[in-house]
Amino acid sequence: MNKRIIATVSAMCAVSAGSLLTATPASANRDTGVAGNPNPPSAWVMPDLKGMVLFPAIKSVLAVTGGEQVKIKPVATGDRAVINQEDWLVCAQSPGPGKVFTAKNTITLKVERSKQASCP
Repeated sequence: MNKRIIATVSAMCAVSAGSLLTATPASANRDTGVAGNPNPPSAWVMPDLKGMVLFPAIKSVLAVTGGEQVKIKPVATGDRAVINQEDWLVCAQSPGPGKVFTAKNTITLKVERSKQASCP
């Protein structure tokens, strides 16, 4: 029984490691920074998130950064708290689509409840 568990876990680790080595979708959106700088700061191009459900919008940002954590601040209209990210739509964003951002930036997403959304 223990050998079967160890074999299963080993196989899962091998598959995960292989997928991490081959997955590089964010490389096309990476800004290389100043020419001649051997260690440019991490910078990326902001995707267009308007009209997206909040949860996949956040995942889109993290996909662009290659998983590097960035500060994302959802701002709801009124005094509502954003609890379930699946219930909110992105109505506006800062920085805007196509703008360069770094891990030092805070990404602000103006959101509204998806059932009541009236994004301009």
